[in-house]
Amino acid sequence: MRSIGPSTVLCRTICFKFLFLKSMSHLRHHISYFLVYYFSRIRGYVSHTLVPVISCCIRATRKGY
Repeated sequence: MRSIGPSTVLCRTICFKFLFLKSMSHLRHHISYFLVYYFSRIRGYVSHTLVPVISCCIRATRKGY
C-alpha cells in the first residue's frame, strides 16, 4: 500500500518545517494586522476624547483661570 506524501524521515522533516514556517508566517500576518487595527481604533478614540479636553485646558490657562 502506497501512502500519499513524503515517505522518508528526511522528506517528512522538510515538509513539516515548510508547513510549520508557512503557518507561523500566516499567524504573524494576522497578529500584525490585528495590532494595527486595534491601535488605530485606540488612537482614534483617544484623539477624539483627549483633544477637546487638552484644548479646553490650554484655553483656560491662557485666559488665566
